[in-house]
Amino acid sequence: MYLPLQVKTTLRTAPRDVAIECFEVALLFLTQAFPNVSVTETSSSFEKHEDKMFKENFKRQSQRMNDVEEKLEELEDVSTTIKDKQTKTQNKVKLLSGKLCDRRKKLQDDLSEKLNDVQENIQKKIESDLSKRSSFSVKAVSDVRAPGILDLKLLPGGLVLVVDYSNSCVKLFNTQGRFIDSQTLDENPWRIAVLNPTSTCDWDVAVTLLDKCQIALLKVTQQRISCKVRKFIMKKLGVPF
Repeated sequence: MYLPLQVKTTLRTAPRDVAIECFEVALLFLTQAFPNVSVTETSSSFEKHEDKMFKENFKRQSQRMNDVEEKLEELEDVSTTIKDKQTKTQNKVKLLSGKLCDRRKKLQDDLSEKLNDVQENIQKKIESDLSKRSSFSVKAVSDVRAPGILDLKLLPGGLVLVVDYSNSCVKLFNTQGRFIDSQTLDENPWRIAVLNPTSTCDWDVAVTLLDKCQIALLKVTQQRISCKVRKFIMKKLGVPF
């Protein structure tokens, strides 16, 4: 609804006028009821009371602010202490990690050195056993001809791998001359090569079949010989091993 500007101004100022009129009526009542008390003293007492209340309120607020500032300072101290502890813990973790890495590396080096020493001792013992034993028979029960030995290899663990050309087989003996196993081939073997000589339990062995220009791969363990891959074709005739 549209109202003239004068009416709107009157409505906005009406509550204030009412408050002023009520105050004047109350002041008039107090003057008549207490004629000995002046209006100035009443106003002064009221102002003093307000000033006192304001001061007390301000004092309480100031005290609260001081308490809050103290709490903030305590929290900052706690935060600084936690950060210092975290930094010290991280430094300790880095130091321990470095020590563990060094210790692990040293243990690995020591273990590798000990393994090498053990392998060298085993190899020396095998060579010593072979040197003490001048010879042993390479004949097997399954042989149909007299053995024709063209090549042999000494394996770790006291094993001897022998190529028997006459009986078309590869034989496995220990250093005491005890026969362990043999693998018959389709053609006469010529030379052998151990593809993983550092292994201690099983070995991959390549055997040349010279008459057919082929290579056979064998799997040798401490107990037996088995054919791993049948044949590969060699491009040129020769003795590759």
